[in-house]
Amino acid sequence: MVQKFNRKSIYTIGFTYNTSAGGTIEPQPNLGGRARFLHGIVITIPDANKNDVEEISLNINSEQVIKTVPVQSYLPNVNSYKEAQFYYLGKILTGADTTDLLIKATNTHSFGITFYLSDTV
Repeated sequence: MVQKFNRKSIYTIGFTYNTSAGGTIEPQPNLGGRARFLHGIVITIPDANKNDVEEISLNINSEQVIKTVPVQSYLPNVNSYKEAQFYYLGKILTGADTTDLLIKATNTHSFGITFYLSDTV
């Protein structure tokens, strides 16, 4: 499995955003020129908001990786982690990737997303 093979070379990049009640934010996280493989993600929100009905979408290089999925699908305080402590996505990157994130929030709160990357495929 790719995760086991690359486990020593995995690194993380994290971003924090603030959502507003009933609003949508569209940040464009920069994964950096070193990234060649996206192993997965983890999303964190305050425990008080873990039952909010919120959605996330993620496009990388205009390709839909996550399409309108409930945020709860990627929350470690709601679900059990998958192997290697992140939710596997498995996407090859070029190092010059454009990343578009869409978050639809129910309430105002902080929103963190951690990308698990490696510089080898």
